[in-house]
Amino acid sequence: MARKRDLFFDLSVHDFELTAETKIFLCKKAIGFFFVQPVIAASVLVAVLRDCDDEVATVVTDLLFDPLLINYKGELKDYLETLVEADPATKRVRVALDAEAQYLKELRSVGIIKELYPSEHHRQIERMRLQEQSREIHKQAQEQSVFHNLVHRSVLLYGRRTLTYVGLPGETRRPIEMALHAHRFSYELPQMEIADPIGLDYMLWVFRAERLPE
Repeated sequence: MARKRDLFFDLSVHDFELTAETKIFLCKKAIGFFFVQPVIAASVLVAVLRDCDDEVATVVTDLLFDPLLINYKGELKDYLETLVEADPATKRVRVALDAEAQYLKELRSVGIIKELYPSEHHRQIERMRLQEQSREIHKQAQEQSVFHNLVHRSVLLYGRRTLTYVGLPGETRRPIEMALHAHRFSYELPQMEIADPIGLDYMLWVFRAERLPE
């Protein structure tokens, strides 16, 4: 199975003979529709950077920095840093990476502002809200599942394995043991989803709704 960082757009935009305006339009659409998959979105921008003039490159580099790099620090940055020096987009991508590094440096130079930290009371309320939200999502997922009424469900209170007895012909039962293993899932939350969720949502909505002039 391919990892998320292995999934990216790898097609030359030169074959499509796009105008400068259309290239910028394409980049905005990629960000708008693939924002939660930043490697895919960034790979479209990188493809454009490989075949564009300096004016378009400046706009696309700015889009690569904001909103992509200021929101994602994980697989997106790993993908961009894998570009080889011979790649025509590498020099312009490096400009965006340097801008992101400067942005973080200035952000951290402020230090810790205790007044902006939520109180323990507010933290507890947020934890309770998230717990209730997770419980409701789990409940809805069960109700909408086509397998919900087809399988037997058990609640395990402790232990690392299950033991189930299956009935066989002749009134005999056979034990079936199943070991339990951990299941992990990670998701990188965009930074602006915390700092400015309304502004981020509006920007993505504009990118998705924007049309080319007729």
